[in-house]
Amino acid sequence: MKHSEELERPAEWLRRFDEQDGSYDRLLHESGDLATAAHRLARAKRRVSGSRDGIPTLREVLAAASLISERVPHHPALPSASVLSAEVRDLCIGDFPSRTGT
Repeated sequence: MKHSEELERPAEWLRRFDEQDGSYDRLLHESGDLATAAHRLARAKRRVSGSRDGIPTLREVLAAASLISERVPHHPALPSASVLSAEVRDLCIGDFPSRTGT
């Protein structure tokens, strides 16, 4: 999965997750950790939904992390919301999740 596709054509990028086996596992591997993978997935979903800023909320990132954990075999247990939130903030991503809901 190309990073440019993720940013330029997020709907097509997201569709691949339903069409290709192992896509969540690849996302996790490419991202290096669950926080980054969840942020990428949530950001793409947010862009597709037409949000004005494209910045995922913490709730959206947590939902994406949960989905990834469910879809990746043998993945360790999902960390708590506070741990995952701290990990996302520690990534120094310019568009880290806001604290408000959708």
